Amino acid sequence: MSSVRPSIYIGIGGTGINAVAKTKKMYEDAFGDDLINLPVRFVCIDYDKTARTDKKNATDISDDFVQIKNISNPKETYRIQSERGKYKWFFPQDVQFMDNKVSNGAAQVRCYGRFLTEMIMDQIEAKLRTAFQAVKSIQQKVEDETHEIHQVDCHIVMSIAGGTGCGSFLNVAWALKNLFPKEVNIIGYGVLFSVFRTMDVNMNQTPRVVSNSYAAVLDLDYLMSATQVEPITVTMNGKDGVLDEPLYNQFYVIDNETENGKIINTCDALCDVISTCLFVSGGAVGDKLDSALSNVLWSKGHQYNVSPKNGWVQGLGACQIIYNGESLADIYADKAALEVIRQLKESDADVNQKAIVWTETEKIREDGSDYNYLTDSIYTPEKLNAIKMPNVDVEDSLTDLKNEIGKYLASHPEFPNKSDLEQRKDQLKQDLRKETTKIFKDKHGIGNAKDFLNALESLVNVYRGEMEQEAQEFKRANDTALQKLETESYKDYEQLKNKFLRKKSTKEQDLEDLIKTPAKKILRGKMEYERRIAARDIFSALLGEINDLQKVVNGIYDKLESLSKSFSETLLSKQKASVYNSLFQIDLSASERVNMVFDSGDVHISDYFDSFGDRDIFSLNNVDELRESIQHFTHNEKFDADRNEYVKTSYLRKVDEYKNILLDDVIKRKKSETPEDYDKLKATIDTLDARLLTINDRGMQDADGKAPSQKMNRVYYIYHYGQKDPQGNEIKTTFENDKDFSDEKIFFLHSDSEYFKQRMIFYRSDFAIIPYCIGAFNDFIVEKEYISALNLSNSDTSDMPHPHFDKLLFEEMKKKDFKLKPEIKNEAMFYWVCGNILDFGWDTFVESANIMEKDKNGIPTKVAEHEDVEHKKYIRFYKGKYQYWNAEGKSTGIDGNWTTIGTNDRKTAFERFKTEILPNVKSALTNQIKELIRINGIGTYEQRIKELTDNTENRGCKFDYIDREAIGNKNSAVLYSQRTQEASQYDSEWEYIASGELFNALVNLKK
Repeated sequence: MSSVRPSIYIGIGGTGINAVAKTKKMYEDAFGDDLINLPVRFVCIDYDKTARTDKKNATDISDDFVQIKNISNPKETYRIQSERGKYKWFFPQDVQFMDNKVSNGAAQVRCYGRFLTEMIMDQIEAKLRTAFQAVKSIQQKVEDETHEIHQVDCHIVMSIAGGTGCGSFLNVAWALKNLFPKEVNIIGYGVLFSVFRTMDVNMNQTPRVVSNSYAAVLDLDYLMSATQVEPITVTMNGKDGVLDEPLYNQFYVIDNETENGKIINTCDALCDVISTCLFVSGGAVGDKLDSALSNVLWSKGHQYNVSPKNGWVQGLGACQIIYNGESLADIYADKAALEVIRQLKESDADVNQKAIVWTETEKIREDGSDYNYLTDSIYTPEKLNAIKMPNVDVEDSLTDLKNEIGKYLASHPEFPNKSDLEQRKDQLKQDLRKETTKIFKDKHGIGNAKDFLNALESLVNVYRGEMEQEAQEFKRANDTALQKLETESYKDYEQLKNKFLRKKSTKEQDLEDLIKTPAKKILRGKMEYERRIAARDIFSALLGEINDLQKVVNGIYDKLESLSKSFSETLLSKQKASVYNSLFQIDLSASERVNMVFDSGDVHISDYFDSFGDRDIFSLNNVDELRESIQHFTHNEKFDADRNEYVKTSYLRKVDEYKNILLDDVIKRKKSETPEDYDKLKATIDTLDARLLTINDRGMQDADGKAPSQKMNRVYYIYHYGQKDPQGNEIKTTFENDKDFSDEKIFFLHSDSEYFKQRMIFYRSDFAIIPYCIGAFNDFIVEKEYISALNLSNSDTSDMPHPHFDKLLFEEMKKKDFKLKPEIKNEAMFYWVCGNILDFGWDTFVESANIMEKDKNGIPTKVAEHEDVEHKKYIRFYKGKYQYWNAEGKSTGIDGNWTTIGTNDRKTAFERFKTEILPNVKSALTNQIKELIRINGIGTYEQRIKELTDNTENRGCKFDYIDREAIGNKNSAVLYSQRTQEASQYDSEWEYIASGELFNALVNLKK
């Protein structure tokens, strides 16, 4: 909503709190959780303290709850105070329903609900003041800028069927009127009994809801009739006062049956509608409604008048279309997470070859005689081949020779030192980690890394085993050669050297063959052994690194297994949950959530690793961190190390598309691609946004001949996101361009709030009718339950409390015979009958009446004689035609002010009088009747009607009315023998007189 009206939302009892909590949640969704700077506040009133933190509430209302503190025993309080003359409004027989604790609630006893409310009224008023001051303080800034003064809308929601809301809703409205006179606009929302009976078929939990609802509407009807001319004295909230205007500015009555016959089974569903209406009333809809009809305007001529009833009952209906893009984005993200996991976990077919290639690239492959990469890289064959002979001579003594050969064999010609070998180990570890990380970041990263490391482990184990085996072989060979050198070769050389006459050259050859060459072979074998031991140690170190990496990779793999199950369960839960919608919410994304097709090509593992920023996957130490990394990626967030937070990026196009698509684009696409679904959508809207209140006119008509439902003003608001073209002009929505939504009473309200990008609200407001026409009260059972409750409540031992909330007001209503049913069922009939009898006319004239012979049953048979009688009428039958007296018309000839109605048929004459004549002469007729009642007294007319109706000759009195009073163009015998429509007209008139409605109307007109 682009602007918010200053508003206080007040929930009384469970139903009211439910609706207000839902309203608050809508504000939080639209404006954020912190509403401190918004000119709206929430107040929740209940005696049950657990309602404060009930998990069923749509959001947290703990700060909005009226805290009940230091309240004394209700029953004891009543006993003491009533002895001092207080609580005269309390029905004494209802004391039996009082409890010792306020927090035990009102238990569907209205009188007790009011009593408890007044016990904590100081706290309620304090909460209302705080809320009002907060709203006005924020609103003051707007008013200072715009110079527009707005009343604070006070929306009061309650059930008018139980004890808490039904007993308190009048007190709370009265408190607001007295606390902030002329500063508040009070709007009520009362839920009737029907939904509670629907939920409680056996009536075990709802024995009083029907009588409570009927009585509550009657109480309110009485208080809504207050005017400055006829004020009502009330005692409420511990003080006497005078009500000189309707208690509520507007009042919506909510039933569980819509005008099109749809039954709502739960109170929660009704609260969905109410909260939607409350929310949109806080914006432009409220502005529109503010300028529409209210009680103030009705009392100035815009009412449906069935004297003395004013129309104040309003009906509402609402539904929403949403496209839950956030939820779709979440589901898509979960599918993306599963795809990330799948791509990480799976492996390629050639991953084993990758391990072999890596050993070759790193020069460590050792595979029989074909591959000696590591040993050759440690100590090359060239160096082995370059090993020189030991530097010994034939002149050397045997001792010197042995010493030199020993030194020779202990040498390591150009063999890498320990630090070089360690460096090689470290380099291999680094290279392996880099390679593993590189594999991670490719498609099927974790799976490939897992298989790569497993394959590499197998290869290195083989290589190390080969090195170990070859080293031992060289060692054994060397040990044998060394032993031979020491045990045989030296001895043989010494013997040969000591032989007489051997040449020096021969001796040198002997030295080479027996000592030097074997020593060189031994040294070479030793070097072969040494490089294999070095290779073995390098392979061992590499295996250690492989095992460390395997722990990491396997750990990540196991975490992925766990996360895959978790994401699958979450996804299924979201998809299943998304199938449920609020009864009054059409979710265009529901089917898409279940049937969403995921494109695996949208996920690129390299993007996932890019989302890590400067971190790497090795830094993820547990499942939660791994889950977080995947979720941030799937929700298009990248870690920014400099800012130490996640920032927006665009890895998954669909996530942003779901979040940002406009609802109207979805509707437009539906209309284009599946027109039949678009038509079904419109039909569903028509069903869901219907008024939650059925109307029964009960044959009523006003002076214009119109039924109450015909005179209801209906408005239809469609709240949606407003798009603009590049020039700044509003772009019409799909519905705005649809002829089905082009009615002059349909208003499209554009909002620039992000909240409405994927939401559209349809809101109906119908007003106003008299309470007698509430459909739920049409059933005979309803009135019967109410009357039964009244009768039973008179007993001190009855378990049925009095359905009304104020003994004094109830007695006052009884004295005035105040009913929901209007005293004049049909105004036209009242003025027509008065025009025929009772001498309410302007001029005296003589008519010829029929004196009829009657049979033993009092049925007329024929005319016995005629009698001239004097009458004063303003309706007469003269010279074959009906005429009426036009007091404000001009006299014309001998007929004076008599003007013809132009027919000799009585029913036709009545219809013309009702539709064409009465609207123009009603004011004059009313003044004439009132003046004659004033002069002659109401008793005169009561006696006259009694004489007419107290005929003991069976039905003779009706025939006397026809023959002697009304005097038409046929006598009663002829009339009933012909059975024309004239007879039915006379029957209707007589029923109106005999039922007492005529006299009731006269009494009320006198007032």
